[in-house]
Amino acid sequence: LLASCHPIASLKLRPDATIIHHGTDSFKGARSVPQFYFRHFSVNSSTISLLMVRDGRMVTHASIKGQCSRKNFYGSKKLETQFAEIESQHCIAIRAALEVANIASAEFFSVEELKSFFDAIIFQRARTATEVAKHAPAIEQMLLFMFRKRLETTQDVDFLKKFDENLAAGNMSINESTASAVGRGLSAMLQNAPLIRDLSVCFIRNRTDYPFIFSDSPVVFYNNYAKAVKNRGVIGLQCPGLQIFYPLNSWTCAMLFDPKTYDGPFRGYMQYDAHKRSDISKLNALQMHHALNAVYFGDPTNQAYVNELWSAHQSRLSIPAAECRTNPDLWLDGEPVEGDFFQMMEPQLNFDLDLSFVEYEPVSEEEYVYSPRSPDLVELVKSQYVNGTKVSECASTNQ
Repeated sequence: LLASCHPIASLKLRPDATIIHHGTDSFKGARSVPQFYFRHFSVNSSTISLLMVRDGRMVTHASIKGQCSRKNFYGSKKLETQFAEIESQHCIAIRAALEVANIASAEFFSVEELKSFFDAIIFQRARTATEVAKHAPAIEQMLLFMFRKRLETTQDVDFLKKFDENLAAGNMSINESTASAVGRGLSAMLQNAPLIRDLSVCFIRNRTDYPFIFSDSPVVFYNNYAKAVKNRGVIGLQCPGLQIFYPLNSWTCAMLFDPKTYDGPFRGYMQYDAHKRSDISKLNALQMHHALNAVYFGDPTNQAYVNELWSAHQSRLSIPAAECRTNPDLWLDGEPVEGDFFQMMEPQLNFDLDLSFVEYEPVSEEEYVYSPRSPDLVELVKSQYVNGTKVSECASTNQ
């Protein structure tokens, strides 16, 4: 997986930058969100505050070491060690991003830093328990459908009847192991990571007294442009209108966006200063709606704000669930698609993100026609796999 999809880049530390590396032998469980990321929000580098999104239970001064950790989550100590090595590279890229966002004299991303930053976003998106949970029902539905099709070839009518009866009664299930689900998801996402390199980057700098919070699945995909489209997925890596939000610390959030779709005062700049509390709270609510178990914040004195935000949204919080549609009514190149096939899609979050500084013309479901944002980039990525070359060699087309 890692050798073919994510060759570790050779990044160099910027002046005065330091990296605290924690190998897998320093903890008993595998982490789906790394410790260095928590420290960017912590007020003392060792503790964090959190709110459990299901019941609103608040915990302050919780140890960072125990967060987003699960024993054997990745199924292999060797894989966990490789992930730790990748994390050290992503840590450098994220520190570089924070410098670009907040230090006027900072140099712009090097080519390696920018590519690693994009890879860090995709890697974090794919590795969490949220991703496993949201796709598990759809994967099981697909596997049951495939298994039934296999049974049809046996021509054992009686057995097939019993299978259908048990399936209807809820007595049949095919479950994918967590390690297998994570590996499959990571493999697919890392292979296609270059497909987001046509997105533009802007760092939202929080100039309010409300902090950015983050969830146990902090990389959120959204699509304001196509939020009216419900009959297909619109948050794929090459979907027109894709937006990606990733808080980097309490006062900085990375926003990646389709430059052909969105406009506003942030266009043409690497930084945008957000002065409205409402915008910060909307971005924080996005994190709550994408959380599996918890949202986190650095300063315990902000617990009243976080609790108030949760109270306003808790009735609409639900785990995002991907869908598997078998033999949907789809057309390709003007012809109906025949035969058995699946349409896997992840719906948008149950939240209307309406940022005051983002302008766009929404598309209706009737008007929406999918086509990749950058067909040439898609063909380039496809050709690399056909020819066996490394994903990391894909040229960045960002901005």
